[in-house]
Amino acid sequence: MTAKILVADDEQNIVRLLRLYLRNEGFDVVAAADGRQALDRFSAEAPDLVLLDIGVDAAVDEALIAALCAHATHVLATVAPHDTASREAFARAGGVREIVRDAEGVLTKLGQLAG
Repeated sequence: MTAKILVADDEQNIVRLLRLYLRNEGFDVVAAADGRQALDRFSAEAPDLVLLDIGVDAAVDEALIAALCAHATHVLATVAPHDTASREAFARAGGVREIVRDAEGVLTKLGQLAG
């Protein structure tokens, strides 16, 4: 069975790049452009991992973050180094397994999870 990853990011160039990379690595990829869409896709698709851009949607509140974290097998969150407010929101919500700060960190962690 192929692992399914939900990629939630508001930057479509990043989504396209991750989709290409992850598909080449043998993963099924589901994409979401904002937090609400991520929650809907999570419910419909039941992914094995959620790759979530912290701050993907300014309207996403701590309750939505908590809902994703509470049900996901693994949540890998990405964050801009200067975005302390989003990082703090995730810390309060709990459940995020990993927070990475750059593309290299994402790819390294995905490689570890796949291997």
